[in-house]
Amino acid sequence: PRREDIPAKLADVPCVRLSVRDDGPGIPDDVVAHIFEPFFTTKRPDKGSGLGLSVVYGIVEDHGGLVVPLGQGSLGGAQFDVYLPADLAVRGDLPEPSAQVDGEGEGRLVLVVEDQRRIRALLSHVLTARGYRIVEAEDGEAGEEAFARHDVDVLLCDVNLPLRSGPELARALLARRPDLKVLFISGASNDTTGDLDHPLIRKPFTRAQLLDALVDLYDGDPDSTSS
Repeated sequence: PRREDIPAKLADVPCVRLSVRDDGPGIPDDVVAHIFEPFFTTKRPDKGSGLGLSVVYGIVEDHGGLVVPLGQGSLGGAQFDVYLPADLAVRGDLPEPSAQVDGEGEGRLVLVVEDQRRIRALLSHVLTARGYRIVEAEDGEAGEEAFARHDVDVLLCDVNLPLRSGPELARALLARRPDLKVLFISGASNDTTGDLDHPLIRKPFTRAQLLDALVDLYDGDPDSTSS
């Protein structure tokens, strides 16, 4: 790409650009502003999860690159420009994203229990990139089995799970580990955690909201060092 076309983040780094363009009507500016947020979609609930572009953005960012959306490409349609360092060895010279500092995982092990595979993969990707270690499970029973095999620091689970609900799973694990940190997620506005006094964040949420919620679990905890 021409030097003047390269985003400031990569201005001093040799890079390559991959442009992907379609021949549709383009993307409105108000949609472009939110297009990389997890769960954001303009499609019906049964037609799209809003995770695809969020995953793409995270993967490119992890490799020191940047995705630039153009709501209207020069030849019409929507266009996305993907910039990547030509030599990935220069990644270490790039500034770290600000969220990496705010959401530092310090090697803590998070048990992610979520029945939707794409959401589970996205959560794991975001947390791994921020220094957390991950164990995944697709339902409440699998979550309990995974907990028995690993020294888990944090339980991150959906409220609504097959076989065993999130609150039921949390109660069982807390009975064995009262100091276990728990964070619930849910896409339903009327979901509750019952008598459990643990935080709940509702979908859709941003990466920053997820990372902040995890950091808040340890704020003020004198025993917050990773195991």
